[in-house]
Amino acid sequence: MRHDHETIKIAVLENSAILRYGIMTTLSRSLDCGIQFYEIPNITNIAAAHDFEPDIVIVDPNIIGQINLKHFKAKISEKALYVALIHCATDNNITSGYNAVINLYDTPDDIHALIDNIMGYSHKEECEELSEREKEIIKGVVRGLPNKIIADELNLSVHTIISHRRNIAKKLQIHSASALTIYAITNNLVNLNEERKLL
Repeated sequence: MRHDHETIKIAVLENSAILRYGIMTTLSRSLDCGIQFYEIPNITNIAAAHDFEPDIVIVDPNIIGQINLKHFKAKISEKALYVALIHCATDNNITSGYNAVINLYDTPDDIHALIDNIMGYSHKEECEELSEREKEIIKGVVRGLPNKIIADELNLSVHTIISHRRNIAKKLQIHSASALTIYAITNNLVNLNEERKLL
């Protein structure tokens, strides 16, 4: 688990100021720790990032396409973790040397989980923290109800139910209804006798 006082140093190499600012803002809002950023606006500035000693380097792999990734790491840091920032069609071979990949369609929660994962932080404590609303949705899933019916019963939109189900899957690392049912039963979130009466 990350300590509250911990600060992560992140260098971002991206030619577009909008994308650079966007990824930094997203990380600032989604990570639960202090962050120091170092902006690298173009490839001619990469050597200056060496003194920053980043923990993570986020880079558009198309920018350094002509430079060997090993050579690029030697200029900045051999110890840092390298994350490819994808915002257009990219050959998978280009990203094969990176520790992880972020694309423009990832949610802040996805990025948070990815950063924690590559840095070796556990989410075990978070796995048990379900909101009351999430527990209600799990009960609907256990009953085999489609998202539309769960939404109607809880007076929510289908989109909200889908978002909740994604959050539940991330928290519990459970991605199927059958596995979620087993989890719900073993953790006393549902009483099978009561649920059968509702069916």
